[in-house]
Amino acid sequence: MRWGIALLRPTPIRRTILIAVALLAAYLFAGLRSSKLDAPWRIDEGQRIAESYFWRLFASGDISNPDWFRTIADRSHPPMNKYFFGAAISLFGQSVPRNLDLARAYDAGVDAATMPARFAPDYLPLRRPARIAVFIINCVMAIVLFAILLHAYGIAAAVLSQVILLRHFLFALLLFHARSDVLQAFAVFMTVVPLFTYTHVRQRWLQWTLVALAGVCAAVAFQTRLNGGVAAVMSAAFLLAYQPRSRQTVAALAVLGVSFAVASLAINPFYWATRAGVVGAPLPFRIVERLLMQVDDLHALLRGVQPVWHLTTPIARTSFAASILFSGKAGILLLAGLAAAAIALAMKKTAPAERATVCWAFAGAIVTALWIPLRWEPYLLIVLPPLVLAASIGFAVAAREIAARAGG
Repeated sequence: MRWGIALLRPTPIRRTILIAVALLAAYLFAGLRSSKLDAPWRIDEGQRIAESYFWRLFASGDISNPDWFRTIADRSHPPMNKYFFGAAISLFGQSVPRNLDLARAYDAGVDAATMPARFAPDYLPLRRPARIAVFIINCVMAIVLFAILLHAYGIAAAVLSQVILLRHFLFALLLFHARSDVLQAFAVFMTVVPLFTYTHVRQRWLQWTLVALAGVCAAVAFQTRLNGGVAAVMSAAFLLAYQPRSRQTVAALAVLGVSFAVASLAINPFYWATRAGVVGAPLPFRIVERLLMQVDDLHALLRGVQPVWHLTTPIARTSFAASILFSGKAGILLLAGLAAAAIALAMKKTAPAERATVCWAFAGAIVTALWIPLRWEPYLLIVLPPLVLAASIGFAVAAREIAARAGG
């Protein structure tokens, strides 16, 4: 029993950092040697890399270029993944695409899982940097999950989180896949870092700064794909669960909302910029008009998807989400941990920060399961790491209660 209790003992911050850095190095050493970095093109990779052209416009301050507004796909797909892949390609010493010709080819019907031969010589050197960038943020996301649990709950919960996450087929599916899903999942998950820290500090200015950082992370998720707005809902759920019926929570929600809105506008010039030579509506109206246009565009794109892919009822959506998230041995472990977390909440066995973190994850899962419009597994990656965190906390709380009863 003493040995088991030792595995649940929190780890000092310095030791946590050392262990986390060592594990990150091991992950990178193993992954950067993988043949999957040079595997054939996968679905949507060419499109995402082609759209990194917008990084060239954004970095040069060319926010009035007509390409920001030219097509539904250009204006409706938020730009954060375009910047991410563009920056990654540049950091690896490659040249970002100079036009959208490849993206136009995909829009015209070229198979999204292929690379047209005439573009292959220019785009093949860009594929590996894009995949490495995705792999690195996958690793960082896994390590942040590990470090939170190691510091707060000990080595057993931390290791368990890695077993569930790394063995889950959805994480493995997207480990080297140069798509926007991983960046969005990373931004959603990173909201918990400032929020969890918020529960451990007392200086008011530092608390507001941490909440604002959570709002910025949520904006990054939102500006990667619009369903990333769930990160703002999750962050609000965290604050409400941590200190319900508190004036400070009301103020924190205001800070969260303002930082989310300001960061979203700063990231995406489509909301406020005007095309060269075109006089737009007054700025406040323009922002609302463009956001509504973006939502309408996305609905139009969804209507263009074959009906067989659509999920049209809440039951169909939640059933699909459950079938993906709780698939395989890792999924069963995940479900068991979430059940333990839910029981701990119901029995009021969680501390305020634990309660807030579990509610943060549950809010994301509920909203995403009710929203998901298509039978497309990658949409669910954004809630997998949060649910793994909640499940690991559930197991840790259960083990803590068992140890306490055995010792009492």
